[in-house]
Amino acid sequence: MMRHPDVKGNNVEAFVLQFVTPEFTSPEPCLMAIACEVVGTVTKSGLVWSNEEHLNANFRAVAAALDDPELPVRVNAALAITELVTVHESVRTAVGLQVGKVIQDLLKLIDETDLDILNRSMEVMVDAFQTELLPVAAQLTQRP
Repeated sequence: MMRHPDVKGNNVEAFVLQFVTPEFTSPEPCLMAIACEVVGTVTKSGLVWSNEEHLNANFRAVAAALDDPELPVRVNAALAITELVTVHESVRTAVGLQVGKVIQDLLKLIDETDLDILNRSMEVMVDAFQTELLPVAAQLTQRP
């Protein structure tokens, strides 16, 4: 989508804001999961947000989706937050404040699903937050 010749400027951002962001509050879990997937995909493809608040709103929605009761929503949120952390310093800073919870969520998802793709998310988080994880490292190694 991002590489299509007709996609120029802020068209993708406008698309995300108009059609994707509202789905984070959808009563349909599949739409929330897709919203997470789209945010992760456009982030990975190089979307540059024109407004930091738009980025923050989507990050907050993805972070909240990590606590959704539906497994597909949580998995897609974990993958999206990984891309956001990789690309955006402001997201990295925000996640750093709650990295213990994010790591616990990832560990739980890995245990529940055994999806190899979540291992990459874990690697990214550990690489990005080595210092922040030191206080909880012993706790993480003692988990069942």
